[in-house]
Amino acid sequence: MSWGTNRAGVPWLIDPAHEDEFEVSLARGRVTLPDTDVFRVAYQPYALPSVDLTVNVQTDQVAVGERINALLVARSSADSAVQARVEFSPNGQYSLSLHEIIGGVYATLGWAANIAAYAPSTPVEVRFQVDDDYTRVKSWPVATPEPDHWQVSVRTQVTEPGRVGLGAVRFSGNTNTNPEVSFGALRVPNPQQLRVTRSVNRVVKPHSAGTDVRLARPSVVAL
Repeated sequence: MSWGTNRAGVPWLIDPAHEDEFEVSLARGRVTLPDTDVFRVAYQPYALPSVDLTVNVQTDQVAVGERINALLVARSSADSAVQARVEFSPNGQYSLSLHEIIGGVYATLGWAANIAAYAPSTPVEVRFQVDDDYTRVKSWPVATPEPDHWQVSVRTQVTEPGRVGLGAVRFSGNTNTNPEVSFGALRVPNPQQLRVTRSVNRVVKPHSAGTDVRLARPSVVAL
């Protein structure tokens, strides 16, 4: 099992030890969490300096004991990243938080508690943006207008380009049985990729597979 490839034919990168917890069904990328305190993330292999990511997120259970967290990741490298979390809490409310990882050390940058109520298998729309040294996140009900304001907006020290990813984790104290976090309708305006037939006009360019092709129109990434 895995998340396969996006529409440009580029595969999602998943730690082989956790591939069995990733699958795609009903047009959603799904992550099962059989144990606690293990971060499971699928990455796209683009080294992006800036990210403006929109996706809808849901969990299949109300959290018990501790939170179930959906993860949106940007500028990810070997030991650094910027991360937004949708934190599904035992009180039936979800919160939003922003974090940075520097040298493998996590730091919380900002948090907005009890944004709204959530229900199992009911998605919430989330937008996560990282640009220069700013990062911010907001959420709203699916199929309703996007709000103008950002619910958490802070500065980050992680400024180098890195991968984009989606994933999940539940922390010690959570007692749900194999909860699932899933994602749908992921949109990342950059990069967009094209399938091409090389050298039709006898012009050869040295771009390798997966090269970032910048276009003005946003793309929808199929999970």
